Amino acid sequence: MKRIAIWILMLLLASAGAAAEEKEKKVKKHKLAKKAKLKVGARIHTLWTLTDEPGAPENAFGIDMARVKFDWRQGKLMRAVLQLDVDQLQKSASKTAILRDAYVKVAPMQYLQFRMGQFKRPFSRLELRSRGRLETIHRGISNAWLIEDLEYGERDLGFQVEGRWGRDDLLEYAVGVFNGSGKNNPEEDPDGSKDFVGRVEVSPVDMLSVGANGAYKMFDTSGSSLNHPDSAWAAGGDFRVKAHGFRVLGEYLTGQNYLYSDMEHMLEAGIWADYYHESVARSWSALLMLTYKYKLSEKYRLAVQPMVKGEYLVPDDSLDEASVWALTSGVNLFIGKHVRLMLNGENVRPATNAPASWMEYDKYMVQMAFDI
Repeated sequence: MKRIAIWILMLLLASAGAAAEEKEKKVKKHKLAKKAKLKVGARIHTLWTLTDEPGAPENAFGIDMARVKFDWRQGKLMRAVLQLDVDQLQKSASKTAILRDAYVKVAPMQYLQFRMGQFKRPFSRLELRSRGRLETIHRGISNAWLIEDLEYGERDLGFQVEGRWGRDDLLEYAVGVFNGSGKNNPEEDPDGSKDFVGRVEVSPVDMLSVGANGAYKMFDTSGSSLNHPDSAWAAGGDFRVKAHGFRVLGEYLTGQNYLYSDMEHMLEAGIWADYYHESVARSWSALLMLTYKYKLSEKYRLAVQPMVKGEYLVPDDSLDEASVWALTSGVNLFIGKHVRLMLNGENVRPATNAPASWMEYDKYMVQMAFDI
């Protein structure tokens, strides 16, 4: 009788184990077999500008942005994104210029994920902040010079490893290798140049986030008329504090200004070339932005957000009195979930020895932004 009871107990335990294993298999299978979802988004930003900026129309209406985004997901495991700049169709640019993002992401684990295609290099908190969430109409002079003109950030073709660690995403990281030739390059990789870019971000508490990033460029100068150095580097740090409707964002960026050593290229590209640099100069910038969002009506989702941002840019640290100041101030009115009315004033003041490309001007902008 005792043996029979033992056999029955063993059978019950085996059955329970098999059932648990079968259940686990079903859960895993269900996770992988989730139905794929396709989300289509649109972003339309209209813009009215009044300015005394040299070479720009004094009073103009235009389309600042018109984008469409296709976002396909298979649960949390796989994602494919295609984003197009539709407004480029009305310009004289090539058809490839309409492409913004085109990448595939695979995330087998939260802390180990892979991304390949064309997307933003992980450099600069302000640059990585989406235009749909940006508190200013444009990112400013520091971003335009260090991120876009010197191409330490912005979009490029490449491969990236990324992930998140800890509770509430305590730590986020991203490390990637890129062609270095920027977005929409028709030849994809015309030479052996490569960019290595990485970023780490720590959020010890919800109200505070601190980030650091670095970039290293390797130039392939064989058979090139450009006077680029063999390599160039950039680095930066940033922070974000948010509490009770207030948000403070600060960022410092520095990088080698390899364009100063390339007078012929600068003249062809329309970039200033006041003198010739035998050594690689260095650029750096610092910015601070303060915003406050106040809810006017919960029912109609109305909110108002005053903002102010100050920037200090030094394009070449070997020159005295060559800095550029910029102040952006304004107010944003949130109307419903998808619409913002943005009013910005931008005042730029270059120092006496600043490069000729930066001129003194005042610009006032009104933008109606629609984002879904």
